[in-house]
Amino acid sequence: ELGGGACVSGKFAARSRDQPYSGVREALAQLVDAALTTSEEGLARVRWALERALGGRAGPIVELVPGAAALLGARAAEPVGITGVTPAAARDRTHRALLGFVRAFAGPRSPLVLELEDLQWADAASLELLTALLGDAETQGLLVVGSYRDGEVGPEHPLRRALAAIAGSGCTITELRVEPLDV
Repeated sequence: ELGGGACVSGKFAARSRDQPYSGVREALAQLVDAALTTSEEGLARVRWALERALGGRAGPIVELVPGAAALLGARAAEPVGITGVTPAAARDRTHRALLGFVRAFAGPRSPLVLELEDLQWADAASLELLTALLGDAETQGLLVVGSYRDGEVGPEHPLRRALAAIAGSGCTITELRVEPLDV
């Protein structure tokens, strides 16, 4: 855990819709960079928490955030092992690894704020990850702040379905509508 918590952000872009986890990847890279700049004691705590949270599932993390290899050490060298695995199983493995990764950084004594911008352009895998992450009872000390352009998110938009699923899991969602500013 990073002492005192952390705030990281990522942004989805229309041109990156075909790149799974692009906004999440950006935020996690900031988290890795912050962890690598902590004291030796802090770095040891982060590594211990990651070892506990990830076990043998470090491969997908390094695949998504190559800089995590320096943080994960020997675990980063482990093969991902996805030969012959269905796409759904590979996505599930990635989501479990990402859930563990976030849990290692987010806790009651070390909260994590994950800000994600332009969710209207988020890919399906990222929306599924957010649904799993926010519906996970084991994850504590996490605040996700998401923004999207309301005019681009109709009733059948994948983001609306994800928000409904998140709310259905018991997670509290607070929506703040930002109107145009006066002169």
